[in-house]
Amino acid sequence: MGGSGIYSLTMVVVPEIVPLPKLGLASGVVGGVFAVSSIAGPLLGGAIVSRTTWRWVFLLKYVKNLTMGVYVLILVAAFHVDL
Repeated sequence: MGGSGIYSLTMVVVPEIVPLPKLGLASGVVGGVFAVSSIAGPLLGGAIVSRTTWRWVFLLKYVKNLTMGVYVLILVAAFHVDL
């Protein structure tokens, strides 16, 4: 339920914040990220759990969230004006 809510909310918010000429590109990027994550997530999760213990998932979760959070903040700061 959470994943479908996030995806649905993204499809509502993107047209509101992206200018009309760039709407196709933005929708394509959102759809591409969703497609890649739908395939890569279970594959990587299965590889991590089958080769290590399930406890590593929590460590990777915190490291990934911190790293991606900093990366997204840098991207937003750099490209906020261009949207």
